[in-house]
Amino acid sequence: MILNAVMIAIACELVAISLLGRLTDRVGRRPVYLTAALLNLVLVVPAFKAIETGDMPVIVALLVAGLALGHAGTYAPQAS
Repeated sequence: MILNAVMIAIACELVAISLLGRLTDRVGRRPVYLTAALLNLVLVVPAFKAIETGDMPVIVALLVAGLALGHAGTYAPQAS
């Protein structure tokens, strides 16, 4: 179940990296990086709680938010 959720999240992250890279060109790298880092910080506890419940749609949503927005948001400025 978790592997499927991670695969969905990574597929979303592949698209998000290029979009967030473009966003860094428009608004700057620092705001995008800091926003994504704060999102990662906020999502830590809810992600673990969601895994404890075993509710697949919630797990997928949090992993997509964490990987496609949080991780990609910190990785895109670094790569740029």
